[in-house]
Amino acid sequence: MLRRSSATVADCYRRAAEAAERAEQASTPDDRKFWLVRERRWLELAKHQEASERLKDFVRSRSASVRAPAAHPSPEEALRLLAALNGLSNPDDLAEVYALAERLAGEKPEVAALMDRRRTRH
Repeated sequence: MLRRSSATVADCYRRAAEAAERAEQASTPDDRKFWLVRERRWLELAKHQEASERLKDFVRSRSASVRAPAAHPSPEEALRLLAALNGLSNPDDLAEVYALAERLAGEKPEVAALMDRRRTRH
């Protein structure tokens, strides 16, 4: 996918071109070498900046495609699931579900918290 360079990348390339021009106009070999090193460093910076921007774009595109986690189930749904996982024959029979939950509440604090949440909602 083609994308436009950012202002930062464009600035790096502009500065590299300026350094190359100064290297051509240099009056001494040391000055020429100095400006050629500057050109190379600006080009390297542009390359790194482009890679960084591509990585950001990739991460953004992947983040957008990741599904949001499902909402927490309601206390009733959680109790039905708990009942089904514990072998209750009819998890839709709420009386049986609550009886099982009350029994498990004494054994497991997370079930007790679930029952408390359910009580405060009703």
